[in-house]
Amino acid sequence: MNNNFQPDTPPSYYAPSEPKNAAYYRRCARNVLQGNWVNLSLAQFVSNFILEAAMGLSVLPGFVMAIVGALMAEGGDYTLSFLPFIGLLLMYVLLFAVAIVLGGPFTVGIARVHLNAVDKKPFSLGTIFSAFKQGLGRAIGLYSLYMLVVVGVAVLGALVMLGAICVLTVLLVAIFEVASPFILIPFVLVFYFGVVALVAAFSYRYAMIFYIAADHPEMRAVEVLRASVTLMKGNKWRLFCLQFSFIGWSLLAAVAGMITCGLGMLAIYPLAAYTATANAIFYDDISGRETAQEECSDTSAFLINELPPEEPAE
Repeated sequence: MNNNFQPDTPPSYYAPSEPKNAAYYRRCARNVLQGNWVNLSLAQFVSNFILEAAMGLSVLPGFVMAIVGALMAEGGDYTLSFLPFIGLLLMYVLLFAVAIVLGGPFTVGIARVHLNAVDKKPFSLGTIFSAFKQGLGRAIGLYSLYMLVVVGVAVLGALVMLGAICVLTVLLVAIFEVASPFILIPFVLVFYFGVVALVAAFSYRYAMIFYIAADHPEMRAVEVLRASVTLMKGNKWRLFCLQFSFIGWSLLAAVAGMITCGLGMLAIYPLAAYTATANAIFYDDISGRETAQEECSDTSAFLINELPPEEPAE
């Protein structure tokens, strides 16, 4: 493993001769998951269950306040009529706080679980709590910075979209005398998907932060963000293709959940383990760690633009 990774310099310890495609990383992930499906799916389930349970409990105080205020108002007592508004605000604040405090450490812990699987280390369910034991502040800070950047870009993009729609509305009314709001629908769609693409592009710049944080506990949160930007230069499209290649399995899990009244949704956890392992292999490859190459020694059929050898004519 390359322990000398510098966030300001591109990785040079291992440079693949040709870029790999999604099939390569999925194949590596299946090799890693052999004998580990249950363990890694369990890790996904436990972390997700704890996070969702904590987020569910966090809304209870605000919900109770809102209900009490509404019942008092219905009975004619308006002395605490502000309670529903305070309760709603409290729900959002506590929900956001729990998401930040637990989301960052759990995400780093899950990344560590999958990197351990790639490194062929023994599985331990307690690894999902590793960031709570060491580097808790860094994990929370990293997750907070990430959310701040993504939300900031989304808000900025939304403001630009709103301003552009207002300008278009004025121009259409003043110059072309078009008063129908339906004429703006194509422009709204273009700007909306433009904002989504902008947010996605920024998100992919930081797609490797949790794997880097798990792999390099000595790095500060800001250094982790910069390291991810360095690693993802030229690799955003490849990661998008890898993640998009799982869409068929995601749709299948959703359909299974609807058919079985939610029971089939348990398939989400093996799928999450599969996806996270493939992402860990992707990080392993682009960061200079050699483990992925050991898992996929026969890679010739999985290189981009690589055709299988022709069979000799009989």
